[in-house]
This record gives sequence, structure tokens and C-alpha cells, in this order.
Amino acid sequence: MQTTYLEECLRYERAVSECCSLLAHLNKRRAAAEDAARRNGWEMPDYFDKIVERVREMQKEFSDLASCNWKLHEETEVKEYDEDGMNNLIIAVAKSWADDYEIALSHRNEKQIKELHDEGIKILGEIVVERVERAHRAFVKSAREDLKAIIADTNKAPKYNNRTDHVGSHMQTRCPLCGGGMYSRRVGANGYLIRCSGCSLSEMVEVRS
Repeated sequence: MQTTYLEECLRYERAVSECCSLLAHLNKRRAAAEDAARRNGWEMPDYFDKIVERVREMQKEFSDLASCNWKLHEETEVKEYDEDGMNNLIIAVAKSWADDYEIALSHRNEKQIKELHDEGIKILGEIVVERVERAHRAFVKSAREDLKAIIADTNKAPKYNNRTDHVGSHMQTRCPLCGGGMYSRRVGANGYLIRCSGCSLSEMVEVRS
């Protein structure tokens, strides 16, 4: 059976979606590696940037091929398409972008912030981008103003199977973006890294004795 332009488009779109999942996984591993580096005074791992760059290159290549086949599909005037597949792709792309943008904002990475800001407006629209940016500003404000409460909630959070529950209602300070619990990790003698249990926002807060 001959492969249609639509089938080729969806095949490449699935490849794009897999790249999105890889990027989300890499961002989590990068955050964990950076936490370990801060705790132990190690040099910050920079190799993740190289891996992410390569995956983004593959993602763009697959996206371009998907767009090309979609255009050819439209020119043949075939109107049927896999609606569920397209919806799942949109969700995956939005989640991957949001993770990347939250990390860039939290790390004050101006280059990535600009790139992802423009990308987000193009893909998801200005309203979504502005909502993430407003939520980040509110997260930073809460991390600083509610630090004592966040530390107290973190210290009394229950553990299940050697894992701390930072999600439940006992975490009273909630993330303004996703509603997850805001919790703290001690970094060095005078720092606390405030993170969210539900998304990738974080903020480093330095305190004085």
C-alpha cells in the first residue's frame, strides 16, 4: 500500500512528539544534576546544553519534514486527518515548551528566554506566554516573602516509601502557575532553592543570619 502525504506527516509529527518527551526528560535530569552540584560545591554541568541543542536540531528537522508533507497533503485536497494524534501532539509540544521556558526564566537565561518567548508566541499565542511570565514573577515574589512558611511545610511534609510528599494540602504555599506545592531545599550555608512539585519553576533565595 502506498504511503500518503498525511501518513508521512503524522509519522514525522510523532517523531517531533518523541523529541518533546526527550527534552522534558533531559530538563528533569539537568535540574537534578544542578541540585547535586549546588549541594556538593561541584562545577555546574554544561553538557546538557549540548545534548538539548542536538535534540532540538532533530526536532526542527522532523517538524520541517512534517510541514512539507502536510502542505503536499493539503494540495491533494484530502481532508481527513488523525484528529486525536494532532491534539496529542499539540499537548506534548505545549508541555515541552512550558518546561523549557519555566527553566529559562528561573535560571535568568536571557538568550533562551528571548528564543522561547518568540517561539511560544508563534506556537501557543501571546496570552499563554504572558500567563507563564506573570506566574514566574508571582512565584519569585512568593518564594521570597513566604520563605519561612515554605521551609516549615517542607520540614513537616510526610514521607511515603522514602519519598517526601510535596504535593498534598499540607503544602500551604502553592505555585501560581500550576497549583503544585512550593518546597525548599537547603543549598550551602545561606541558600534555599524553592521548587514546585508540579512544574519546572524554581527560585534561589539567599538568606542572612
